[in-house]
Amino acid sequence: MPPYRFLDHTADLMIEVRADSLEELFSESAVALFDVIVGVKSVSVRRHVEVQASGDNKEELLVDWLRELFYLFSGERMVLSHFEILHFSETELHARCGGERYRSDLHEVRFDVKAVTYHGLSISHGDGGYSVSVLFDV
Repeated sequence: MPPYRFLDHTADLMIEVRADSLEELFSESAVALFDVIVGVKSVSVRRHVEVQASGDNKEELLVDWLRELFYLFSGERMVLSHFEILHFSETELHARCGGERYRSDLHEVRFDVKAVTYHGLSISHGDGGYSVSVLFDV
């Protein structure tokens, strides 16, 4: 079962991610991003890249994290499926990410994501853990 679910949205793609911890929420949000783009089950870990992100608060950090990861797909043609967070605070993140180069014969683009947005993004914490809704411009 994926770590996210689709939410109704008129024009773009909105997902909700849930996790037990804030650090896990960031990792599961990364999985969701690449699952939406190509399906993480099609991605093998053949190489690793390190990614750093920062923000003034946890919401800005999450958007910067997802944008850094999205750049690896859109700019570097990398698809990722494994995310190991090495350092985490509410304003900084450093992770080791595993994946491979995008290949059209191996990876089918499921949704043509154009950007990660701040629209409606708010991380919440309750009895069931953490959750966030993320809107992708498609």
